[in-house]
Amino acid sequence: EAIDAFTAAGLEYDGVFASDSKKKAASDNLTKALTPLFNETVDNTRNLTRDGKFADAREELKKMDQYAVSDAMRSSLNNEKTILEDAITKAVSDGKNTMLMVISTKGRKLDTKSRETLEELLKVVPDDYWLNFVFNKSK
Repeated sequence: EAIDAFTAAGLEYDGVFASDSKKKAASDNLTKALTPLFNETVDNTRNLTRDGKFADAREELKKMDQYAVSDAMRSSLNNEKTILEDAITKAVSDGKNTMLMVISTKGRKLDTKSRETLEELLKVVPDDYWLNFVFNKSK
């Protein structure tokens, strides 16, 4: 709430500050204060994406929205969203192929790693026909 209030005061209300220089100083201080939180969230998102924890990475990106107060931060946020969605698309494509191969060769059974991957992918793309097909066939 404090971040929201300060953001609103510094960026939206012209009457709050006596001059534009104070408004700019408030905006600069807000950016400076939020930059470490933003960078930490970027790092967390990248680590979760690398580890295949896509649903958790999406949650981290939602946190970034509240910290992205500068144009550079908003640009970085959009870049991180693109990176995550590209990683999800690739993981879904690769995962489907791998899991279809596993269930066709192992009598409809997924190994533990494939099962975990499938469950994680279903969190982020629950309507994917082939992921649901694999899930239902591997029961």
